[in-house]
Amino acid sequence: MIEYTIDEGQGLILVRVSGTNTCADLEKHIAEVYRDPRYKPSLKTLTFLDDGISGPIMSELPEVKRVMELAAQAPNALKKWAVVIVSDYKRLLVEFMLKGAQLKPLEVRFFKDEPAARAWLFH
Repeated sequence: MIEYTIDEGQGLILVRVSGTNTCADLEKHIAEVYRDPRYKPSLKTLTFLDDGISGPIMSELPEVKRVMELAAQAPNALKKWAVVIVSDYKRLLVEFMLKGAQLKPLEVRFFKDEPAARAWLFH
């Protein structure tokens, strides 16, 4: 499940990813965020990947990379996206998946904890 809230006061989209997800779920989530009337490209995103995430999304890594590239290069794309993944193994997998992805102008960084992610987002 991928859920999000927009905190306009903080200029932040908070995303929580849990359970079993597919690339189609990711694509649907991104489309929903970009269509949300509160969405602005100036918002920053803080995404939390639950330690128990699983599913076919791991076998769909090339497709996930393509979806991320399209989202990053959209005319109304975000500029900064911090991803908190507590599991070192899962963080390494996601970082590897996005290695070489064309994500400009979006900056994506991965963190083990929320304070470090927030410090980078708002520095």
